[in-house]
Amino acid sequence: MFPTLQAYLATLPSGLDSFPACRAKASLVRTALSLYTFSDAQVEALPPRLREMVEQPPTSNRWVLEVEYTALCLALADAHGWSDQDFSRFWYELTKSLMANAMYAGLLGFLTPKLLLRTASLRWASFHKGVELSTRAAPGGLYLDLGFPEGLVPPICTHAYAQVFQATVDFSASRTQTRLVEESPQKVTYLMSESS
Repeated sequence: MFPTLQAYLATLPSGLDSFPACRAKASLVRTALSLYTFSDAQVEALPPRLREMVEQPPTSNRWVLEVEYTALCLALADAHGWSDQDFSRFWYELTKSLMANAMYAGLLGFLTPKLLLRTASLRWASFHKGVELSTRAAPGGLYLDLGFPEGLVPPICTHAYAQVFQATVDFSASRTQTRLVEESPQKVTYLMSESS
């Protein structure tokens, strides 16, 4: 029932206990589940930890394991039969929905597109620990380097993360475009550049 999730779990060194230093804010989990959910049969088929997360989502201010959050999103992809493009769209919708929250909207609404990009690592750290984002100048734009332990973030997620950053700049009405330009087992680089 969950082939993408099962394939991911099979690669992890300790299953859902892998990479305990890497955490995600539970508000991400709650936002994901507010957008999409599972049928009763699908909930029953989830691994116990994920089933509990779906049935009793953690409060927004808590931290969950990054691997649990990633696994939950992959389970949603399986549950809804998403293509890679659909999965990217899901990350875009999730990010836009999260930023529409009054608190985040107030925080981001006053930032110019350039400042949004340059403060990306600080905003990322508000939602992720152990998965590090850094930025550096690029000709006509900005590089975003995302670092993580090998095996934590599968390629389907690294490709979809481009839409997380795209949603952030779109929120500011920027004309910046984001694309993945380099990928390795522990690091992914995205290029954000102004579209003509």
